[in-house]
Amino acid sequence: MNMLLKKDNVCQKFIQDIMNHVINIKEFYKKETSEFHKAVWQLFDVMDHKKYGYQLIVQGCLYQLLGIILENGDYVTDSLQTPQNHRRILQLKQVLEVIENSYPDQITLEQLSKAAGMSPKYFCRFFQEMTHKSPIDYLNYYRVERACYQLLNTDTSITDISFGVGFNNLSYFIKSFKKYKGITPAKYRKLNYSPI
Repeated sequence: MNMLLKKDNVCQKFIQDIMNHVINIKEFYKKETSEFHKAVWQLFDVMDHKKYGYQLIVQGCLYQLLGIILENGDYVTDSLQTPQNHRRILQLKQVLEVIENSYPDQITLEQLSKAAGMSPKYFCRFFQEMTHKSPIDYLNYYRVERACYQLLNTDTSITDISFGVGFNNLSYFIKSFKKYKGITPAKYRKLNYSPI
């Protein structure tokens, strides 16, 4: 029991460091087959199904993700966080929450800039600086990632998936998918399909 409490305190320390911006994750993993992505997909799946006891699995997944980030050194420490940087991170977080909660719907630049409390023109520059993507590019990337999850874990048709993740045009969905994944959705499903 003492060993479990000690481990929990270690986890809390790392989580607190992230919350206090002592540790900043420097990049996301790009390979879908990485240990990091597998843990993320497991987290998505658990959150989608919410079976009895899912909260413990979510906590375990978050600890696993934190461990992978730390083990691979995919973070930078920054003791020079300014209040302005902290505010910018909070603004970005609000925008990302809008995208996460509304990605299947039509999302306008005005909605995203309003979530950040900025004009659309300034918001585009801000978002590009923070994510190295335009807001629309990031939104499409996020939608493709959600489509990947469905392609791997459901029998839903590609057309239904494309409309379900917010693309209004199947050919645009396929073009966007190829841009981010290098292959078509059909080929992606064929190469990776494994229903849960």
